[in-house]
Amino acid sequence: MVVAHRGSTFALNRTLELLGNTTDGVYAVDETHRIVLWNRAAERILGYAPEEVLGRPCYEVVAGLDQEGTPVCMGGCADMALAKAGVVVPSRDMVSRTKAGSPVWLNVTNIPMPSDCGGLSTVVHIFREVSARRHVEQLVERLASLVEHFAAFQEGQPPETHAPPDGNPRLTPREREVLRLLAQGANPAVIARELVISQATARKHVQNILRKFNLHTTLEAVAYASRHGLLSAFPIAQVPPS
Repeated sequence: MVVAHRGSTFALNRTLELLGNTTDGVYAVDETHRIVLWNRAAERILGYAPEEVLGRPCYEVVAGLDQEGTPVCMGGCADMALAKAGVVVPSRDMVSRTKAGSPVWLNVTNIPMPSDCGGLSTVVHIFREVSARRHVEQLVERLASLVEHFAAFQEGQPPETHAPPDGNPRLTPREREVLRLLAQGANPAVIARELVISQATARKHVQNILRKFNLHTTLEAVAYASRHGLLSAFPIAQVPPS
């Protein structure tokens, strides 16, 4: 059941009501990117009540990011431009955050709704949570990387061959934080989000760690740090997946 909406014709209102009567999350935005519909499932998934979001720009509420941490929800977003041009807007996975701040992966399908006068009036976004699927996919990717690393080890290319020449390297406090996140399988996008830095800065810290360790991959760096007790100086907490 649709909770609330505003600002369109009776026919469009009725259509939005029908679209909103689903177990999937549904929200609709007008041409100024402001939310005009928010159903019960959207409230259940993201935690916002309709009165908290109606009239607000969608990019302030949903604030979606792609896998690399690049914003996909913003003023003048590509989806709205495609819809205005009459182009089919592709569905996508993106990571959002609930009202409580927890990361949640969503698969979003976009439906442009024309107005009675022929122009674009509303874009409806239908979404469902896919966090479990994304977590499994990321686990498979990490396992594949470990298998590749183990295969290289079996072929006589163990990480020890690249061990630092003069003992354990000296890491800055920030590099230790980055190393801790790497040990949890975090990529630069997750590191940037957790440490509130840019992805470019996160990648720079990773490269500095590899240079100091005289290693080539983050897996080698984590393995070396684990063997030499470099991770025991600070606890490893759980980091939300990218």
